[in-house]
Amino acid sequence: TMALKVFDLKLVLGREHIIGDKRTCIESIETNGRNVYLGTNDGNIHHYLLNIEESRESKTVEAIRQTVKQIGTKKSISQISAAPALNHLVVNCEGNLLLLSMLDLSVTNVAPGKLKNITSFCVNRRPMHQNPFTVEICVAFNKKRVLQIYQVSKDSSTLMQELSLPEQPKSFSMDGKAICVATSTTYIIINCETGTRQELMSIGEDGMLSMVSHVGVSEFLISASNALGVFVSIDGTSNRPPLQWSDGVFNVAVAEPYLTALNDEFVTVHSLLDNQQKQSIPLRGGNLIRSCVGGMILLCTAKDVMVLIPVSLETQLQGLFNSGSVEAALSLVQSSKKRLSKSKYETLWSRACCMAGFIQLAQFDFEAAKQYFLDGSMDPRELISLFPGLVPSSSSFIPSVPALHNLSNIQQVCSDDKNKLEECKTFLAAYLEELCNTNTKPDVFYATVLVLAQLGKKETVQQIIETLDQNIVEEMVFKLKEVKCFHQLALVHLHSGDTDDAMKIWKSIVTCDISDESFPGVGFVVSELSHRAIDAATLWKNAEWILQCDQHSGAQLFIDIFNNNNESLNVDNVVSFLHEFPIALCEYLYHLVIVCKVQKEKLHTHIAVMFLEQVLSLHKSQEDKNSLEEARKKLQEILRFSNLYRVHLILNKVQEFGLFAEQVILHSKLGEHDKALEILVHNLSDPLAAKNYCIEQGEGNDKFRQQLFHSLLSVYFSDISATRGSSGSVTAAIDILNEHPEDFNWESVLHLIPTQWSVSLIRNFLEHVLRDRIHGCRSRKIERSLIKSEVLFLHREQHLLHSRPVVIHENRVCNVCNRTLSDSPLARYPNGVVIHAHCCKNKYVCPVTGKLFKVS
Repeated sequence: TMALKVFDLKLVLGREHIIGDKRTCIESIETNGRNVYLGTNDGNIHHYLLNIEESRESKTVEAIRQTVKQIGTKKSISQISAAPALNHLVVNCEGNLLLLSMLDLSVTNVAPGKLKNITSFCVNRRPMHQNPFTVEICVAFNKKRVLQIYQVSKDSSTLMQELSLPEQPKSFSMDGKAICVATSTTYIIINCETGTRQELMSIGEDGMLSMVSHVGVSEFLISASNALGVFVSIDGTSNRPPLQWSDGVFNVAVAEPYLTALNDEFVTVHSLLDNQQKQSIPLRGGNLIRSCVGGMILLCTAKDVMVLIPVSLETQLQGLFNSGSVEAALSLVQSSKKRLSKSKYETLWSRACCMAGFIQLAQFDFEAAKQYFLDGSMDPRELISLFPGLVPSSSSFIPSVPALHNLSNIQQVCSDDKNKLEECKTFLAAYLEELCNTNTKPDVFYATVLVLAQLGKKETVQQIIETLDQNIVEEMVFKLKEVKCFHQLALVHLHSGDTDDAMKIWKSIVTCDISDESFPGVGFVVSELSHRAIDAATLWKNAEWILQCDQHSGAQLFIDIFNNNNESLNVDNVVSFLHEFPIALCEYLYHLVIVCKVQKEKLHTHIAVMFLEQVLSLHKSQEDKNSLEEARKKLQEILRFSNLYRVHLILNKVQEFGLFAEQVILHSKLGEHDKALEILVHNLSDPLAAKNYCIEQGEGNDKFRQQLFHSLLSVYFSDISATRGSSGSVTAAIDILNEHPEDFNWESVLHLIPTQWSVSLIRNFLEHVLRDRIHGCRSRKIERSLIKSEVLFLHREQHLLHSRPVVIHENRVCNVCNRTLSDSPLARYPNGVVIHAHCCKNKYVCPVTGKLFKVS
């Protein structure tokens, strides 16, 4: 636990600077900023100003005398405490409490005769009463079992509170409303506001020195048995474990994150982060200790003043890391956050995390190492430089100074263990992959590509290569050839603009001249060619070997180019080029005609002829029936979909080979539906297909649909009369009559039905006809009744209008011309408006209200 050097002990003031008389000794010390005040047993107070000079490596301290003040007679200055609020010192001189100016040490008496015969006092750094012109002190008196709290200003002192104790206080300290007191037998904590008291622990009779020291906001430190230092909060609880220190500790001082403890022989340094002792410094005769500016600690013997100068954080960190104390080192940095500037803290934290990462790497704890590297935002080249061959010769990288580690290379870390070396490479690859989206340094991309290639993880290299810096391409090409990563080599060529070399490499892989398992196939080459702006010559040159290797991929190349609206390639030229590759040509034309719906008669006819030739070829061989069926489905799809091909040309070839399903489609295109139905019935013997043909062709046009069903029924009846397949035709005819009675004109059908058929055969058809007829008759009767009712209603209305008298008073005027209605002819509208006959312009529209009575 003591491998860490936290402080250097230096002499600041030798006895020759302080002592006049040989009997003069230092009795008290106080600091305020860089000001140091020493009280001696001869009644003098010495004022020094510390001159601190810092360099990167060390810190030097020099004490410059400011003034010396004799306080009355030669009485001992037993205690000094700074009161910055008053810009004064509070001094205990032989039991008298005095105020002295911090500048010239001039004395201001405080309530003469009032604060005398005191043994000790303490200043409340967090006073209960907030007054910027006063200071709050707690005083103990000789032979009195009380503590008194005063509010002191430059010219007066006011007693605020008196607290009685069971015994005379030996040591005490105050923080806010709490006072921690040590008596001869016990430690007590008192709440000044509520008056509550809590006994903390007893003081044994083993010669233990009682000590109370204020070590932080709301926290005291007291000495306990078994050489323990116990932390006590103002509410009487302990919030952290005790310190184990040396026997006989009688004074302490805090310099975050360390606490120094003083006894007769040593100064020990303890960490407040883990409560461990970090350093022990021999010092005989030490009697005083005080915190000072800049994290320093002042120590006094009777004759000399020394200073504990903190070792730089960087040196402390290096010591902790050298001993493997990673967590302690990081805690040390975090505890220094408040004392450092933001930029300095971030730099130190980053460096500490990186150093911790390398320590974890050396222990093969890869997860922890990666997290530390990420937390420290480390330049990944610090790690890459450990792996030979991964830093390009053009790199300008210079490792951190001082170094983040003492590792020479990764082989040394692994002790030439191949398995460990492979694990380290895997870790590096994972770490670099995580950084590739945020770190754009060419060196990092270079290392990432190479280490992934060495590990065989070539499929992840492509996206990294896309952002590769041109300055390292040549070296990257050499390295990739060396490790036989040919696919990645081609990618480097491609992304550096050397398309020809990239295609040569991929062609060699496809033709098996070289091998690379990471090559994803010809489809990848097609994708790269189709999505890049390349010249037509390069495209034609590479398209040929791609088609020779795989016609499907070759067709996809030209399909992708067409989809990308690349106008550099004429469709007719592509069709001509693909003439030697029929499979690719079929797929290309199919995409243009079916998917993209290109409206060119030449293309439609071409693809129809090609599919027909394919079907005819398979039809002749009769070897692969599944392929024949598949080819016929595609041909039928083209024939149904397109309306631009030359139907007669296709029909002539189809008829030669008895492809009846295709003939049906072609006849339907020509409007020859009777022929199509005859083929379905006679040649294909498929009544269901014939019925569906009528439904599909007549969709949306009921009259045409009815004609088709009559044509189909005529075909069946022709068969029946000619006794050709009469059994099947009879069944089919009966089915369509019963299933689709609404699609027939019953009067025409009844004349065609053979007289030998029983009524039960076509019962459904007849029932539908009867229902339809009855429904028609009833509907017409209802319609006639409704019309008759309407006529009667109108006659009644007319009668009422004619029978109702029109009364005209002699002073009534026309609503149009405003003249009196005399004996001249009149006109009356159904709404009661009466006007002159000659004022009636339109007998269907009221000239006053505009109401319409009848549409003319």
